[in-house]
Amino acid sequence: MMAGHEVADIVVILKTLPTQEAVQALANKVTDDLRAADAHEAYSALPNEGGFEISSSEATVKVLIATIPPNLKKLDAQLHCKCVCLSVMFVIQLLYWTCSICCDIHWRTSVKGAVSLPSGIQS
Repeated sequence: MMAGHEVADIVVILKTLPTQEAVQALANKVTDDLRAADAHEAYSALPNEGGFEISSSEATVKVLIATIPPNLKKLDAQLHCKCVCLSVMFVIQLLYWTCSICCDIHWRTSVKGAVSLPSGIQS
């Protein structure tokens, strides 16, 4: 990955509630697409409390799952983990704050568009 690190984090914000079935379906879709792009590499998807991890022999990507802020009130403790979604939202806010301090305006705009920041985060 970048700068020699073999682990990366990525946030996926779902417009729907993040059920285990939806997260598993997304993990399966990502691994299928990766296998189609590179048939020689072995990819695996392992679920965790915040989403899932996609691993290959060269790198690991931790995919953190969140939902849009209006859905946070609808989360059911039996089906979803509210604390994980809130922590992912905090990570996005921290990312945006870091970009606003360290980066120029063009890169901040790209990050905002790429991660689809919720309307509650000020630009």
